[in-house]
Amino acid sequence: MKINRGSWHYRLWTFYFRQLGIDIPKQISLCRYFWEMVWTVCVRLPFMVVGAIIMGVVWLVATLLAPLFGYLPKRELLEYKEYGLPKVRGHKLLPIYPVLAGLLVWWSYVAIPESANKPLHELEGGAAWYKAFLFGVAAVSVSGLFVWAKTKIEESESWRLLQAFLKAKKERVCPILEFVGEGWIGKTDEEGETE
Repeated sequence: MKINRGSWHYRLWTFYFRQLGIDIPKQISLCRYFWEMVWTVCVRLPFMVVGAIIMGVVWLVATLLAPLFGYLPKRELLEYKEYGLPKVRGHKLLPIYPVLAGLLVWWSYVAIPESANKPLHELEGGAAWYKAFLFGVAAVSVSGLFVWAKTKIEESESWRLLQAFLKAKKERVCPILEFVGEGWIGKTDEEGETE
């Protein structure tokens, strides 16, 4: 089976080899790779997240208490810097989008207060049609997101890796994995990806 060096699981797997200064194996069995990924996702990542949170809290407390002990921040750290808006697939994520969603929610529950706590069959006129429309939009949106997510998952290399692992466990034979393609820094192992 071939594994793309640009996939998230390969990058996560090789991250620990790089941190420990160990050479990345050229070959590995599917079963060992799978269980190392399970170990990484279920044990290593949660410890990293908890450690990062603890270190962040320690840093925040130390930063807030430092002036009490005479340590003042450098002037360069206090300067204002303007950052651009985040981009999603090349499009700027404008602050107006969450505002519009909030206005829609506000309008449906505050501007039309009779529709807030009553079931649909007790509403009259426009409020009933409006609430039915919102439920329809929500149902179509959730269904569409579910179908989109299911399609993306089934097309992903991670899904194929899981299927291959389950098949290998059933047959009691784990194939050797071959790593192909460019890595996340644009180099293959032969070109020195372990820098």
